[in-house]
Amino acid sequence: MYNLLKKNIAISAIFALFTCANFAVALDAEMLSLPVLDNIFGKPKTTEEQTEIKDFQNKTIRVLLSNKGIFDQKEFVFSSDSEMFVKANGSFVTNSSSPIKITKDEEYLLLETQGIIQKIPSNQKIIIQTNSSPIRIEGFKKGGKNAAYKGSLEVFSAKGTSLRVINIIDIEDYIKGVVPNEMPTYFGLEALKAQAISARGYAYRDATFKTTGYDVCDTTGSQVYNGANSYDAVSDKAIDETMGQFALYNGKIILSLYSSTSGGHTENYENTFSQNGTDIKFPAEPIPYLKGVPDIDENLDLTREANAKDFYTQKPDSFETASPKYRWEYTYTKEELTEILKKNLAKFSKSPFVKPSLTNTNDFGNLIDIDIPKRGVSGKAMYARITTDRTTFLIAKEIMIRQIFTYKNSWLPSANIIIERIEDGHNLVGFKIYGGGFGHGVGLSQYGAMGMAKRGYTYDQILKHYYSGISIGSYPVECNLKELKNCKSTFYAPDKNATLILNYPQKPHDITFKINGHEVAISANKLSKNQGEADLRKWIKKGINTIEVSSYDTGILDFSNPSIKFYAELGTNNEK
Repeated sequence: MYNLLKKNIAISAIFALFTCANFAVALDAEMLSLPVLDNIFGKPKTTEEQTEIKDFQNKTIRVLLSNKGIFDQKEFVFSSDSEMFVKANGSFVTNSSSPIKITKDEEYLLLETQGIIQKIPSNQKIIIQTNSSPIRIEGFKKGGKNAAYKGSLEVFSAKGTSLRVINIIDIEDYIKGVVPNEMPTYFGLEALKAQAISARGYAYRDATFKTTGYDVCDTTGSQVYNGANSYDAVSDKAIDETMGQFALYNGKIILSLYSSTSGGHTENYENTFSQNGTDIKFPAEPIPYLKGVPDIDENLDLTREANAKDFYTQKPDSFETASPKYRWEYTYTKEELTEILKKNLAKFSKSPFVKPSLTNTNDFGNLIDIDIPKRGVSGKAMYARITTDRTTFLIAKEIMIRQIFTYKNSWLPSANIIIERIEDGHNLVGFKIYGGGFGHGVGLSQYGAMGMAKRGYTYDQILKHYYSGISIGSYPVECNLKELKNCKSTFYAPDKNATLILNYPQKPHDITFKINGHEVAISANKLSKNQGEADLRKWIKKGINTIEVSSYDTGILDFSNPSIKFYAELGTNNEK
C-alpha cells in the first residue's frame, strides 16, 4: 500500500507480486496509501474464494523487512539498548550487549560479536531477541529514522550469499508500525481507529505470501510498516482503543481494501479487480461488502457518460474535498499522447487487458479518438478505447488504464476520468483528461474517513459507510471443545454494548464461558439451527475484555468431535 503525503519520497515497488521481489519504481509521493492487488498481468493478491483467514490467535505476525525496498542484503548488523540473545534452530548460541553482525559465505551463516565469529550451517535460521528494548538494524532507515523493531528478528539465507530478515511481532505492535505510515495522525482519532481496523483485517486476510515463510512484507506490497521508531501517541491510542476489533461480514473477517481518495464515490470490487484462475477474468466476481457508495447527498447514475462528465468536471461537496487529488486535470497535445500511448501499449503488449497487442510502435497509426465504452458505479473507466486509422485498441481494468495513459512518466491518479478532445477548427490537436480521486477507490477512502471524522462520525459509522452490511466484532474464534485450545478472545470494547454470537458446525452443546472472570452458562436448547446469541452487557466493560470457553457438556452418548465458533459483536452507534 502506498505510503504517500510525504514530499520527495521515492516509493519502492508497485505491484504486490513484484514488490517483495525487489521491483523498485518511483511514484508520486503527494498522496495517501492504497492497496495494489494486481501485477501487470492482472492476477489479484487474493480473491474471496482463495483467501484463508490466518490462524493469528497466537497474535503474532511474520513481516519480511526491507531497506529502501530491497529485501536481500549482504550483511545485517543488530544492536539494542538491552542484551541480545541468539538462537539457531531453537538452540542457544550466544548473548551479547555489543552489536551482532551476520554475513554469509557459500556454506555458513557467519555470526560475529565481540570479535568472535561463529559458523552456523546456512540451512538454519538465526533468531535474535531481547527481554525489553527494540532491536535496531544498522543502516536501515524508515521514515527518516533509524529502524528498530519490537519482537524478535529471524535471519535466514537468500539467493547466493544474500540474507533476509523477518520481524516476528505481536499483531497489535505490528499495526502500531503501520497506521501512522498509512494515515497522517492529523486525520483525527476516529479516522485512525477506522484505519487501524482496516489495517488489522487486511493483515489477517492477506494471503499473498502465506506459502513463503512470512505473512506480509513491510512495503507497498502489503502495508507500509516502519517499526517501533514510527509509533505515534495518537495512532497508538487509536489502536489500543480498537484492540482485537475487526470488520466482519457473516462472521468472517473482511478483505478490508482501502485507498487514498475515491473521488466522491467508491467503486464495486468486481469493476476494478480481475479474478485469478486458469483464465484471468475481468470483471471479477463481486464481493458483497465491497460495493460502491456515494460520499455526497445526491445518488447519481455515474455509469452514464453525461452524469460522469458533470460529476468529474465539477467539485461537488463530499467527505473528500480536503484531498489534493479530489479533482485534477491533465492536458496533452496529440503528438505527446500519441508517443505515450505507443510506448505504453508496446510495454504492456503481453497483457491480457490490452487488445490487440502492439509489438511494433510503427503499427500504431494516426490517433483519431479516445472514448470510455463502459463505466462502473463510480463513473470509473472499466475500459478505454483508442481509435487510430489502422486499428482500435481496447484497454480493460483501471490499473492498466492508469498505466497506459501516463502523465509526465507517472500513472494517472485514478481511472475516474473524463476524456475531452481539443480541436482547432476541424483538426484534432490534443486531449484533456479530467479526473477525480487517487487509487483504486474500493472500500475505505482515507480522506473520506478524515472528512467523516471531522463531521462527527465515529469509527464504526465510517467503516459501515464504506463496507456494506458489516458489523464490528472480535476475532471469530474456532474452538475445538474437546481440546479447549485457542478458545479465548481478547478485545477492547468502547462501552458495555456487546452480543456474543455463537455458531455450532455440528449439533449444539451446553457450554460455559468465562467472561472477564464470570462463569456464564449457555444452554443448547436456547439455540436455533445451531446458531445463537447472548446479551453480554451484564459482563462486558469499557476497555479490555476476555471471553473464553471454560467447559461444555457433550452428553453421555456423544462421540462427535464438537467445535464452536464465537465472537463478540459490538453495539452500533446511532447512524447520522
